[in-house]
Amino acid sequence: MASSPGERGHALLLIGHLDTVLDGAPHPKPFAIKGKRATGHVVKDMKGKLVMMLQALEALHTPGALGDAAITMALMGDEEKTRRPSAVSSAPLVEAAKGVYAA
Repeated sequence: MASSPGERGHALLLIGHLDTVLDGAPHPKPFAIKGKRATGHVVKDMKGKLVMMLQALEALHTPGALGDAAITMALMGDEEKTRRPSAVSSAPLVEAAKGVYAA
């Protein structure tokens, strides 16, 4: 979780997940790098969306459109296998969502 405090406008919360490959879990498409290309399990699921989040922030920042807005980016690492109790594992995300206009 990363945040930039701000005082003006609506707070912005960007949510995503970081794919994980569980140790010892066999998969029919094992991870491999061939030249400049990565192939296999979880190489594209959320990766493009994470890049789009960062590019959108950069595009809004460059002309000053973000102003003094509070921005939080929450990237969860347990999307494949959430921890129990979920109320405890999701507490930081719930807290980050308080006070934002939309998440």
